[in-house]
Amino acid sequence: MKSLAIWHQESDSEEKNEIDLHINFWKLPVKKNEFNRFLDIGIKIYDTKKIKKIFLYIPFIIQKDNIHDLGEIIVKNHDGLLNAIFNESYKIKGGYTSNYHEITDESGAEITNIYFLEKDDILLEPMYFGTKVTIELPKNVVKQKTYIRFRIQTKELDRFSIEQSPISIFNSAFTKMEIFDFRINSFRHLPNKLIEQITEKSKFSINTRNFFYICSYKENYILSHKPFNNTRQLEPNIWKPYIKIGQNNFKYSEDETFIAYHWKQTDILIKTEFEHNNWATIFKYTAYLSLFTVVMSLLSNYIFLFLKDNFL
Repeated sequence: MKSLAIWHQESDSEEKNEIDLHINFWKLPVKKNEFNRFLDIGIKIYDTKKIKKIFLYIPFIIQKDNIHDLGEIIVKNHDGLLNAIFNESYKIKGGYTSNYHEITDESGAEITNIYFLEKDDILLEPMYFGTKVTIELPKNVVKQKTYIRFRIQTKELDRFSIEQSPISIFNSAFTKMEIFDFRINSFRHLPNKLIEQITEKSKFSINTRNFFYICSYKENYILSHKPFNNTRQLEPNIWKPYIKIGQNNFKYSEDETFIAYHWKQTDILIKTEFEHNNWATIFKYTAYLSLFTVVMSLLSNYIFLFLKDNFL
């Protein structure tokens, strides 16, 4: 599977520019045998004044309509949602009249500043059978630390998964297995020409990596490349407005339970199993079972008559 890449405009400084990276990959059931997948990317920049542009490489084609800012929904629903995302007791300081909003801890110390991304802040161009995403950061930066968070929603995200049927004919009628493979800055899985563009002066120093795989409780986790660090159940009343961003005609049920599996890294391999009602396979299995029953019944009658005529 190809990898995503993240880098920035080349810097004159020899020091690496530091970021934290937060990735949420959502797999939500829409109806039987159909899922809605979307990818949330959060980037905390430690010194915004040193960075003018952030670049992302997505290994498939996307359009601007596939990208949605999440900063605004976090600020507007900060009671509960802010703490749920950062897993800390944080607050929004001041009013909501600009695109910058300061986040503080309980003591009032600055943690970072959420910045709302406008459509004009994001540029897209095709590159090496994928898409280069350019994020323009504010020119007149007044805050040193900046946090941006956005969502990529497209059917192309299915490419990170491979579905397989179980070996058992009976199980294949009711379940499927999925191999999910996701990587960031894995040069072995990036186009060579792209790697040439990412120089030492444009590489981020990624201090913290957090990856969450979020799915229905009905999906069974089987294994992963490494054991997950922790898992938790998402609170439907808190996450509902967040989940619905960019979801066209998505029917959100608060009766649905979502489980988040957490790893402290962004190169992830997961194997899961989920319900998949394959009616063609069910019909075939039923036909085989019926035929087997008829054959066994005829064989039993033959054996009984044989024994009766010869031994009884």
